Amino acid sequence: MKVLFTALLIVPLFAFSKQNIDFNLSVDSQTNSIYTQSANCNPFTESSFVNLLDLIKSQDVEDSKFKKAKIAFRYNCATANQVLEILELFDVEKTKLEFAKFAFEKTTDQNNYHLINSSFNKESSVQGLKEYIEMRY
Repeated sequence: MKVLFTALLIVPLFAFSKQNIDFNLSVDSQTNSIYTQSANCNPFTESSFVNLLDLIKSQDVEDSKFKKAKIAFRYNCATANQVLEILELFDVEKTKLEFAKFAFEKTTDQNNYHLINSSFNKESSVQGLKEYIEMRY
């Protein structure tokens, strides 16, 4: 059972300006996980996510994989597990870290983002992601 409620968050854009953004928050009563959905972010459907994975897999060049994944996140959001599945399709550690940073804001269950760490081969990438997230909050 999920409980839906709306919250108003103040997100700083620059040091001296603020913007109001509405988010819908859901709490899964079985796992106590909090899921967010902003007005401009729709969760991937199962079929659209599978199509995205197939599209990324079909790319031969790392940069093309990254661009396709990034475009898909323009208006969609994903779970931490879905982000992890995408990261596993990248071959280059630097690309994984860059996409993990990019996808964090579009992740519905950010409290589970620690799962992303398993995709990295280097501790410096884990640390880089941790520092990036800490700077955001």
